[in-house]
Amino acid sequence: MKNKMPLIAFFIISCTIAQNTNGLWPHKNFQIHGGLVAIGNTIVGVDSKNAYRKRGNEVKKNDELSIRYVDIDNDHTTFSSSSADLLLPVKEISYAALYWTATYPYEKGSVKGKRKRHRYNIEVDRVSDFNTIQFTLPNHTTHILQGVVLSDFKNDIGGPYVCYADVTELIKESEKKVGTYMVANIRASQGRILGGSSGGWMLAIVYKDDQEPIKDISLLHGLHPLDKLSSPTTIPFELNLNGSIKHAKLITAVLEGDEGLKTDRLALVTEGVRFPLHSGLRPKNNYYNSTISEFGQITSKRNPNSTNTLGFDLATVDLENELGASETAYTNNSFQIEFESKRDLFFLFFVGLDVVIPSGKANGIAENKTAPITETTTNQGYASDYYLVTNVFSEHHYALAWKKHLVELGYTPGTLIHPKNNWEYIYIASSTDRFVFEELRQKLKVEKEFKDIWVLEMPKGNYQP
Repeated sequence: MKNKMPLIAFFIISCTIAQNTNGLWPHKNFQIHGGLVAIGNTIVGVDSKNAYRKRGNEVKKNDELSIRYVDIDNDHTTFSSSSADLLLPVKEISYAALYWTATYPYEKGSVKGKRKRHRYNIEVDRVSDFNTIQFTLPNHTTHILQGVVLSDFKNDIGGPYVCYADVTELIKESEKKVGTYMVANIRASQGRILGGSSGGWMLAIVYKDDQEPIKDISLLHGLHPLDKLSSPTTIPFELNLNGSIKHAKLITAVLEGDEGLKTDRLALVTEGVRFPLHSGLRPKNNYYNSTISEFGQITSKRNPNSTNTLGFDLATVDLENELGASETAYTNNSFQIEFESKRDLFFLFFVGLDVVIPSGKANGIAENKTAPITETTTNQGYASDYYLVTNVFSEHHYALAWKKHLVELGYTPGTLIHPKNNWEYIYIASSTDRFVFEELRQKLKVEKEFKDIWVLEMPKGNYQP
């Protein structure tokens, strides 16, 4: 848009709440000429305008600090705002997702009593619209987003949540894609809470560039807690295309990576051998340490550009640089990314892997290999398939009527004939991985037509399509 003045566009993305959905699940996968990039910033601080730069011995624990919203935009309609710059000259967008997360047991709290006898008091209760925010593009156009609530641990200590919104079309339509992105009205706890307040946002962009090699890009999201009881957690990857992790970029984002609490680690594991990731900025025993960084350097093009982001971490790393001379780590196509914490509780909410595919190894170029609701694809080579089933019928004419209704709603339905009862199972998506459906299933369940939607597992060869 060519507006000289900021424009508020009411772009509403439908919401679903998947409370206490514990863990990460696959979200998107691409094979394209291009890459993956992420920017982000914190939304809380000890000062509403100025960056927080204390680190090391002079730092108090997060729960010893009185936290307030960061608010940089001088706009009386917002209560929190921060920005980050996209510097890569991205011209064509394949996909863009905005995430926001925070600890949020209540809006504002205080603490009374002496040390070791603290009593936390709720001054202002939690509000329910924490999934509604403002998103401003580099062309100064502002959009109101109502995001999907991926997880909400409101009854747990810290009350963390994570939301996301697909902003692909918004950025595609913008004439200016490079520059400053600002996010406002993210909710987080102010004052004092048990464990400390933390919060921030991240924008992940998959872009096209014919001058770059073909990449295999995998995105995972959710909310997975890690502490000494739940660690370690591993995410397996298989580079079937003979890609090399020597030419790989890893992006991870976590909440509650307290700078002063050590023993959280990130490692690559292959054939049972563990290779810790580390840099001068992110040591082996305190990898998530309240830092927003890219390739070993703090990302400075942010406002505020705090060097201590009070528990919000966003790390973009080159695996070869962080693995150093561990050449044996590059010799296998199967590996795991391992997350571990012995003391500090943190919440992993995003993982992105960007791997170069050697020339001649790509199986065509797929912009998105996950199954959207308008497709019913089935990959071969797995023990079973999964189907997102909307209804089941014993009489064919009822099945046809339901399929016609789904087509009118914009879906492309498929039919399975169950071998045990010959009933017709009407589905709107299929995959070799049931987790690609979880987000979609939760989203559709709030609609009247899909309140009973479920995932069916069918062994291969036992159905008639």
